[in-house]
Amino acid sequence: TGVQTCALPIFEMDPRLAEAYVERAKLLYRTKRYQQALEDFNLALILDSSVGEAHFLRALVRYELKDFRGALDDANKAKDMGISVDEFYFKEFEKAVSNQRASSPQE
Repeated sequence: TGVQTCALPIFEMDPRLAEAYVERAKLLYRTKRYQQALEDFNLALILDSSVGEAHFLRALVRYELKDFRGALDDANKAKDMGISVDEFYFKEFEKAVSNQRASSPQE
């Protein structure tokens, strides 16, 4: 059957169910369906922007999607919200941002 990717209307009616989007996004992330996971993390954060875990997990998804600046921003947001984020992630995200900037053509 697989993971359903349509947004159920009940999720949109009750912000307390942001966690349901987070849980589904985790499953999508584990199955390497990164774009769909990103969409669910985005929806969860629209419903409840105080879910620090969602910011960190969205950072991991953004990294996989090569949105390194977004990954770094989300990791910083999660850390600011009290989520324990290992320095390893910051180093990886910063290195990726730097490498991406270095390989981009100068305007």
